[in-house]
Amino acid sequence: MSRKSERLVNLVIALLATRRSLTKSEIFRTIDGYDGSEESMERMFERDKDELRSLGIEIEVSGLDPLFDDEAGYRIRPESYALSLRDLTPTQVTLLSLAAQVWQDAAFTDLSQQALRKLTSIGIDTDSSQLPVMAPR
Repeated sequence: MSRKSERLVNLVIALLATRRSLTKSEIFRTIDGYDGSEESMERMFERDKDELRSLGIEIEVSGLDPLFDDEAGYRIRPESYALSLRDLTPTQVTLLSLAAQVWQDAAFTDLSQQALRKLTSIGIDTDSSQLPVMAPR
């Protein structure tokens, strides 16, 4: 997996597993691949958000404190990330089943577990039950 793909997968995992919005500084500290100057990390994060949004992943942006106009927080709501299977045809279900056979469960690799431990260590609650069960390998 390329460094960029790994960073994007870890970003999705972190934003999906958190119970509250994460600040950019928390994201930069906990997700491997965000390095360099503050400006380069900012540009990288903006490109990553744009790429995830182009894939149909909704990233919620909100203030962390409702009383103050402070730093923005980022999060992916599990209900917006989940795939609705109700409207799929039998052929589409078959194709998804075949694709699932090609993919392996990478959400709980050592690197993903390390990212979740880092989030927990800085006081961010994570909910690993909200992680996708399938991820590209």
